[in-house]
Amino acid sequence: MLTFLCFISLANAQWHTEAREIQWAGGRVSRPRVRYGGLPYDGASPLVVQGNTGPARTLGNPLPARGPTSLTPALSSEDASWVVAQGWKVNPTNRGTLVVFPDGGEARLAWRFSIQALGGQWAVWVDANTGATLSAAADSWTVDGWVYASNPLDGDVLSTHIPVVDEAMRLDGRNVWASQCIDWTIDPRPFGVRVCNEWTQSAKADPQGDFFALPAEGELDDPFAEVNAFYHAERFAQWFAARFGMRTADMQIFTGFPLTNAFYGDFDEDGARDLSFGVTDDGYNFAYDSDVVIHEFGHAIVRELAGGLSMRADHLGLDWTPGALNEGVADTFAMLMSPDGLLAESMARSDRWDVAIRDLEPDRVCPDDLASQVHKSGLVWGSLAWNLIDDPRIGPDITGELMVSAVSTWDAQIDWTTAAQSLMDSSTQLLADGWLNEETHDAVVAHVEATGTLGCERIVDLERVERSELTLLNLGLYKDYERIPAGIQFKHRLSGGKNQIEVRVSDFTGPAKGTGLALYARVDAPVEHATTRMEGLGLAHAIPTTFDAVFELDEENTVLTLSGDNVPGLRPGRVLHWSVASINRTRLPMDAVYLSLAMEADSVLADNDAEPDKSAGCQATTMPHWGTGLVVCLSFCFTVILRRRKYRPVS
Repeated sequence: MLTFLCFISLANAQWHTEAREIQWAGGRVSRPRVRYGGLPYDGASPLVVQGNTGPARTLGNPLPARGPTSLTPALSSEDASWVVAQGWKVNPTNRGTLVVFPDGGEARLAWRFSIQALGGQWAVWVDANTGATLSAAADSWTVDGWVYASNPLDGDVLSTHIPVVDEAMRLDGRNVWASQCIDWTIDPRPFGVRVCNEWTQSAKADPQGDFFALPAEGELDDPFAEVNAFYHAERFAQWFAARFGMRTADMQIFTGFPLTNAFYGDFDEDGARDLSFGVTDDGYNFAYDSDVVIHEFGHAIVRELAGGLSMRADHLGLDWTPGALNEGVADTFAMLMSPDGLLAESMARSDRWDVAIRDLEPDRVCPDDLASQVHKSGLVWGSLAWNLIDDPRIGPDITGELMVSAVSTWDAQIDWTTAAQSLMDSSTQLLADGWLNEETHDAVVAHVEATGTLGCERIVDLERVERSELTLLNLGLYKDYERIPAGIQFKHRLSGGKNQIEVRVSDFTGPAKGTGLALYARVDAPVEHATTRMEGLGLAHAIPTTFDAVFELDEENTVLTLSGDNVPGLRPGRVLHWSVASINRTRLPMDAVYLSLAMEADSVLADNDAEPDKSAGCQATTMPHWGTGLVVCLSFCFTVILRRRKYRPVS
């Protein structure tokens, strides 16, 4: 596909023509997409046909000789919507789009509305200055097909209307279109290559125009997966456009490839993001579950509202908060369309999940339930959203308004406190507008405050939290990038009458994956990190710069006993802070892997006269020296080094 731009000055405004060129065996056909003064032009545009030999031919009508005298409407979209409702006896499903519409040799400023009537979807244009109805045309045509109402646990498929455009024989909608990937390059590892090399639209309409394909779960060639994903994605897109007046760019849906994942991203490397739904290694299709489909579409909405929300770095280490909030909001959209707290319960048929991919019904608290991973930490926001939806004083409609209003104020620097405050600010605004009452507003505030997100600092207090589970990443790099810090830190007060803090690391998956663990300790303040970016990769990175001691662990289960002997200044009443980071031991560059571990801690009283139990852990004698550390270790459980500013960020 070839794109070119040209500009034609006309009637004191600019016609902007973006031509799409289609190449075929007999030549090329160029059909432009036209805008006038930045507004969409809803008329037919000239078509240029160029054969392999001979001159090019221009077909169709030329652009109007005169454009609108003004691009400011005299009639509001609300008033124009009333005109449509009076004539068609139904309310439009969107809030109106300002366009330029042809009327003879002129182009008029008009409001375009979408309505559902006469068995299909119609576009209606109203003159934005006079209020006259200019035209109406079929915008899509509803045919029938088989889908799951929500997911395979609902029982048999049901027959429903499939909203394709212009009686299409393939799954082409106003917002999405569906396809099956038939050739791919997929590396399932973190940051692995995922490319659809070739695709086809395998779901085809029958002679009556309907899409009646039966499920073939476990098979990659499965037209039903296309139909089901298309239906739920297009339904959600139309709901969002009607409710909030915004739509995303047209998106392609991919199904039919072997990957235990679904994702929003550019799968076919054409520069546009897609919605892609794989088939698990035990044969379950993500495209069969509407929660998954809407969740992935939700990421597209978040990107439209707030831009890309992923990962950054700050003084505490890596900060996965923007990505966690992205996941939590995408979960929220799925729950708005199917009000229950279980996300994708049908995928629990796989051995990978218990009752669902995510259970959002239990309450989560920040920072106690943060896990240094976007999906797990995102449960904090997702469970808050479920509490709002499930509260009869609030419910899904108000939750949707609050969520969209809040997210539209976010950017890539969003943190838990700002996100929580934005939700309460939205509630305050709706209260002032009379859209909700004091009782509902107070309920919203109470739910937000209960999550601990206001003032959440990503430091888990293990004196209060019994056990914390977290995820780490190893990118297989060396030197400044061999250690990848977590997204949370820990703390524990050395209680009065006790003289040691016992830190227990359990279920660490690193040793089996060529990865060690570094634990940086500091008394009475968090471990400080300097932020940088990985040269050649551009990824955010954080390097510990201020700490009192560092320990290296290489066992699946380790008990680390910390006291004033190995952490200077640690004594009763002081608070020990620590951060952890993966250490690349043997992995090759970008042979990335995720790791998990659990962390617990207690204050203990040690008998200083007792003989050390060398079988229980490493007893280290340390001799600190400025800028370096010397260690004598009597076992190989862990190494402790006293130092400051060992690692410096690259410039």
